Formats: sequence, C-alpha cells, structure tokens
Amino acid sequence: MRSRIMRYHYVVALVLCCAPGIAQAENICRMYEHIHYGGEVLKLGADQQIANLQKRWGDRISSLRVSPRCELRVCEHDNFRGQCRTYAGDVPHLQDWGDRISSAHCECREEKHHQRHERGGREERGGREERGGREERDGRRW
Repeated sequence: MRSRIMRYHYVVALVLCCAPGIAQAENICRMYEHIHYGGEVLKLGADQQIANLQKRWGDRISSLRVSPRCELRVCEHDNFRGQCRTYAGDVPHLQDWGDRISSAHCECREEKHHQRHERGGREERGGREERGGREERDGRRW
C-alpha cells in the first residue's frame, strides 16, 4: 500500500515538473486558416508580433484562439496600419474580419487575476478606439 502511494506521488510530481502545459495554461495566441479552428495554424507566443503577414499568412486568417491572460491585436494592413481590433478568448469565425488580417501582436499578462474582456473583437476598449495605428481616447490622439 505504501509503495502504491509513493508511486502516485512520484507520477504527480513528474507531471507537474515536466509537463508545464498541463500544470498551467500556455500564454499563446493561435490564428487559424479556416473557420472553427481548421486548416493550418500560426502561433504567436507572449509579447510576440508579426508586422507583415503577407508572405504566407496575409489575408488568410479566419478563426482565433487566445489564451486566458492574453489579447491579440490585429490590423488590416502591415506594420499595424489601417483599422485594428483586439480579441480576447476564442473566436471560431471572424465574420467581417476573416481573411483581412495583415499584422498581429499577442500581448500577455503574468497577473494572476487578469480580468477577461468580452469574447470576440472590439474596436473600442476602455474609452479608446484604434484607427490607422494610432489610439484615440475621448476624442484626443495619443
């Protein structure tokens, strides 16, 4: 009996030590070629960005999976120009933003109690709207 308990504790310790994806969620943003997470996938790690997706992925992204502590900022043109949106959570179908994304930035927080915003995209967040790569807050440019 005692050896069975020791073996159990050893397996649990091994899993927690060597399989961080199981012990804690990954901070990652995934962009999929097709709706409902189908086709090829492009992964961006925490605080990773791609300013020009045109070579392989430009205007091909149709669904997103964003980790709980992350947000994915996407723009319709390269170098974060044009209209931009920020997504939190999973988006199985980008609707009007499908096949329109040309630059992306995955921003993740290490805070334990990061509050998730509404699921899906939003052009306005906390009183600011993004246009042409610039932020506007209460009618003023920052």
